Amino acid sequence: RADAVADADAPPFFFADLAAHNEAAWSRLDGAQALPAASVPCLPAGAAALLASGAMGVAKGRSPAHNDVCVHLAVLRLPAVSSDLLVSVTAATRVDAASAAAARAGVGERGGGVVEESRQLLLDVLGSLEVRDWGLFGG
Repeated sequence: RADAVADADAPPFFFADLAAHNEAAWSRLDGAQALPAASVPCLPAGAAALLASGAMGVAKGRSPAHNDVCVHLAVLRLPAVSSDLLVSVTAATRVDAASAAAARAGVGERGGGVVEESRQLLLDVLGSLEVRDWGLFGG
């Protein structure tokens, strides 16, 4: 758990951390918001659900070409078990012709619905998320 990071600062903090771990050529945080408790029914009292949305330029494998992807990152802050649970969904919005993904995914821009569809997928995942063993968090 990133205890030194306030809830309001957690979405940009973890978004930047994800970009660094993905070795993104660039990243842009478009927005962050708190999610209503009903969005993640499994969360215990005192937990916070936050969402960061943006984009990154990332390469697949060792490819020098970067693809543009939209990124939706849920940050579930679980103070009762001293943990942060991160759930992310990424979707390509542009695939470079030289990318390792080009042969499988096709080249070029993706339709405008990709960003909203991937956001809805993350919300669906959060709505059905279930923690069956809280002991996994060391509690």
